[in-house]
Amino acid sequence: MRNFERLATKNGKYVNHRLIDGDGNFVEVFDTYTESLINARLAAATVKRYSEAVAQFLDYLFDAGVFGQPCSRYDLLKAVDRYLPARMAGPTATNDHIKIVRSLGLKRLDSSSASSAAAAINRFLKLSDYRADLEEQIAEWHGETHAETPSPKDLFKRLTEAKRSHSEVRQIMQKSMIANVVRAKPEGIEKPRGSGVKSPQTRSQEDDKRDLPVEWVHPLLDASTSYRDRAVWALMAGAGLRHSEAAQLTWDAIDIEAQQVFVFDPDSDRYADQMPEEYRPRFKGRKYSETYILPQLRDVFFEALADYVRYEHRPKDPDHMVFQDITAGGNGRPYSEVSDKSKRAAFLRACKKAGIPAPPGKENYTPHSLRHFYGVFMLNYVPTEGGYGITLTEVQRLMGHKDRATTAKYAREDPIILETKLLLIDQIAMGQQPNERELKAWVAQRHQDIAHRLLNSDLKGIEN
Repeated sequence: MRNFERLATKNGKYVNHRLIDGDGNFVEVFDTYTESLINARLAAATVKRYSEAVAQFLDYLFDAGVFGQPCSRYDLLKAVDRYLPARMAGPTATNDHIKIVRSLGLKRLDSSSASSAAAAINRFLKLSDYRADLEEQIAEWHGETHAETPSPKDLFKRLTEAKRSHSEVRQIMQKSMIANVVRAKPEGIEKPRGSGVKSPQTRSQEDDKRDLPVEWVHPLLDASTSYRDRAVWALMAGAGLRHSEAAQLTWDAIDIEAQQVFVFDPDSDRYADQMPEEYRPRFKGRKYSETYILPQLRDVFFEALADYVRYEHRPKDPDHMVFQDITAGGNGRPYSEVSDKSKRAAFLRACKKAGIPAPPGKENYTPHSLRHFYGVFMLNYVPTEGGYGITLTEVQRLMGHKDRATTAKYAREDPIILETKLLLIDQIAMGQQPNERELKAWVAQRHQDIAHRLLNSDLKGIEN
């Protein structure tokens, strides 16, 4: 390794390594990680494979200038995101992160090995004890609890001003790296495409069941037990946001008067570089782009936001994050730091309260089903000049996907519409070509069936 020395250690059946940095100190975050693997009683081979994957990851991050060093949060997340693609890149591909990987002599990973590396790295990033430890240390400087996790650059400045030792600064900075990544990526880094074990057919069938049906969106929102959840879910469904994007919303990204919401877009996936000129000074050069919120859900979001501020929000200084942990012991900490398990549990309770049936072949819907709903609805049902639905490319822009294929998993054609087309093709193939009147009547009947289903759902909601 280029940036660390290895020290072989033995713990019962486990033979591992410890990492020593340039100051001659053990890398504490790595030690805790390997200890957690052993305490979980994983197989010795698994512990060795996982610890090796994380050691290589840290060596890369150090060369990228983001591990234990002052850097922007954007550079940190970019380096993390680019690691596995760089490890899988072909011999002719090149960029700064691929050059780092090759200079370190790291072998190219196939999809299976990359998937294993992703699992190891995600486990490393979710070391909750280090997040808690970091928050406590930050709180000391602020004189409060649950202070917002600063960027590595801001943290370095504070530590230097506090006259911490060089060794102490580096240890805390290493913990800060984990906290910053977990806060921005609560789901962890994405596994490389094609690394799963499911067949394309199985994956496609599952994708068809992920979106929350349109008739259940409003009942779900009505069943929420807090104004915060109602606002977050309305924003996810109305603007197609990821849960992490909604949970990490900042006050300066909301225009109350114009009823607009903006999302941080460092790679311009949502075309942040084309943001209207009037908004650019407001964000001081940061790449934010406007979302489109469905009108029916825009009103719900801003009404719920107003009620949340009035009844649930606890003003803090500084008060950047919109949504907070509103539980008794939460003390107003950022909602993004609440566990995914708790967030899913609240969503499931609302689904049960609203009487939402489970999707075919699945246990239940998840908050991410709201983002899938947005893709399906925008592609199929948004009224446009001369018809319904916007193009897949337009949906891709609104949802902020790099790859059109990813958007296609969300913005699929509604099964009822697809069924209509297939039945028509079947009729033509069998020589049963209906005349124009019959065809129109048949299509009209289909739309009446859809309307009947939606209206019945609304009536049930009123009765309940």
